[in-house]
Amino acid sequence: MGRDKKHHVESDPDWPVPPTKRVRTPTKPVASSSQVSSPKPSRSKRAVSAVPTRLVNGFKTPDRTRSPSTRSRSTTEFGSLEGPISRECWTPHDGAFGEDLISAESVVKKLMRSYKSYFRNLDDPEDKSFEPHPTNFPFVELEYPNTNAREIFPLLIPKDEDHYSPVKEVKKSLFTIIENYLTPSQASLFGTPPNQLLPSDFTPPRPDPSRSSSASPSSKSKSQSTSRSTSPVPPSGDLLSTLTHANNRRDGPLFIATFQKISGLLRAIKKGEYDEDGFRVDADGDIELMEPSPRPISDPNPMRKVAQSWDGVPPKIWKTIVDETYQRAVGPNIPLLRRYQAWSSEVYGELETDFVSDIVHHTRMTPTSRFFDMGSGVGTVVLQAALQAGCNASGIEKMVHPAGIATKQLEQFSKRCRMWGVEPGDAELLTGDFTNDNRVYERIVDADVVLCNNWAFSEKLNQSLLNHFLDMKEGAIVISLRSFIPPNFRLSEHTIGSPAAILRVEERPFTSGSVSWTCGGGVYFVNTIDRSMVADFHERLQNGQVSRSRSTRSRRV
Repeated sequence: MGRDKKHHVESDPDWPVPPTKRVRTPTKPVASSSQVSSPKPSRSKRAVSAVPTRLVNGFKTPDRTRSPSTRSRSTTEFGSLEGPISRECWTPHDGAFGEDLISAESVVKKLMRSYKSYFRNLDDPEDKSFEPHPTNFPFVELEYPNTNAREIFPLLIPKDEDHYSPVKEVKKSLFTIIENYLTPSQASLFGTPPNQLLPSDFTPPRPDPSRSSSASPSSKSKSQSTSRSTSPVPPSGDLLSTLTHANNRRDGPLFIATFQKISGLLRAIKKGEYDEDGFRVDADGDIELMEPSPRPISDPNPMRKVAQSWDGVPPKIWKTIVDETYQRAVGPNIPLLRRYQAWSSEVYGELETDFVSDIVHHTRMTPTSRFFDMGSGVGTVVLQAALQAGCNASGIEKMVHPAGIATKQLEQFSKRCRMWGVEPGDAELLTGDFTNDNRVYERIVDADVVLCNNWAFSEKLNQSLLNHFLDMKEGAIVISLRSFIPPNFRLSEHTIGSPAAILRVEERPFTSGSVSWTCGGGVYFVNTIDRSMVADFHERLQNGQVSRSRSTRSRRV
């Protein structure tokens, strides 16, 4: 959670609320090796995980004309590559998640003593219904985009502002749904667009029947009994502005009543009771203005159709899914991640969501890519890569506690994706030691991108990792937090057989807040498998262009 400035839930419940960031552990060392284990708070940008690199299919190899003695620096700005990665991403399954979903309700119930009230009854100071209670706690139910997907959110806030806050999350998820799964006209039924709401807006505007909305043209032409020249009228006034008003005043009864109306409207849209232009539709397909329809039409959930139209998962969607999964599967188990030997290669650290996204885009990962994380911790990076790029993503972790949490997170991740109506690529999280597990070799030889968060690794472990790269395919990429190339490394007759000789290195900057072990920025290393450098050296050696007694090149500028 609080990685940059802390967001004070009680005194400054801004609406919409920016996502809280994950707390950092005081330990300096970073990330993990195949053995990782570090403390991590409950929420933050979700793209975290500590470990090695992956390769991307079809990734263009660096310019061969550049002198092999130069280490290049990236010219693209960190975070500038954000955007959906082209692919079909909708799921054919409905949102039913079974009995093992870790919900916001189950998380808060287990930790009820660490929560306190946020809302109150302004008309009755003696009303205790908004206080924490093992069973009788205040809550709202959110409708997710997919059919048969909904979740209960307790209306309580954590005593420690760095811990999971269901009040913040339910608002964030609601806005994400309205902004991404509805047509502009359908979204107008909820009132003021989320991005136009002011946190200090204490006066909800009165509904104006004559106000126009940005209705999108219908894609279908059907006979209608009512003209569409009239814009749809919000059924219950400006719901989102009223919800903001209730949230800012901590008015519990008003917040719950308004949220119930919002959920009811979302259910009606999912059942097909409103068309694309925001008008009510009766059983015969005719238009009705605000009169309840006798029964929902039989068309599929229109929100699922929206996901079908996407060319890749929008960043707001995959970030929300990764964050929700982390908060429920990892957050409550943070104490277990603190059990590691300090200043060892097993120190646990995480890469934040935007950092991983930069890696995904910079290495040009696509649905056909294969990604492998050496030291995957709780598996968050693997899950993000699978959802963001739609690729085949896998990882391996040695430490028992992170590996166990990773297994649970993978299960919850699949359920969350279905609730949001999207399909990730294949994801696999293994338990084992990447230094001697045969499964690692099987995955590395096919990998396009390998991630190795080696920031805290010993020199011995770093050097042993190099041997894994010898059998990687040409053009594959290894992402590392520390360079594998010794400062004084030079290509010569003596070093030509070293794994370091086939790595072409590019330094790329990352900004502050990108990793869990430091607040500052830094650089990471993009190591591309490039055997042409060794071939060129051999040719020059045979042609007598290289002195046999002297080294021929430095790997550093």
